[in-house]
Amino acid sequence: MPGKYHVHLLTVYLLKLYVPPSNMVTKEDIRGWVSGSKLLMPLGDLKPINMASYPELSVKKCYAEFSQRDELKKYFPDSFHKGRQCQKAYFWNIIHSKCT
Repeated sequence: MPGKYHVHLLTVYLLKLYVPPSNMVTKEDIRGWVSGSKLLMPLGDLKPINMASYPELSVKKCYAEFSQRDELKKYFPDSFHKGRQCQKAYFWNIIHSKCT
């Protein structure tokens, strides 16, 4: 059975989808992707951005606002592991790709 990194690499290179980092993924996320209630972004639609580190634009402050928008809600997890939050690069890449 392949490890979690092998599965992540297979998903990225074979399906050509932008998947969240493995430390963000929960069982509920995988169920959502299979059932269609959650979405993964095709790599062709991704517009990567390198976001600066400003306290006003921290994920902790902005996640509540952006995760409730209808066009973005299906790309973000409903919950995270205890003590975790959305990864900065994934968060801003999804927002930049869908809102511009």
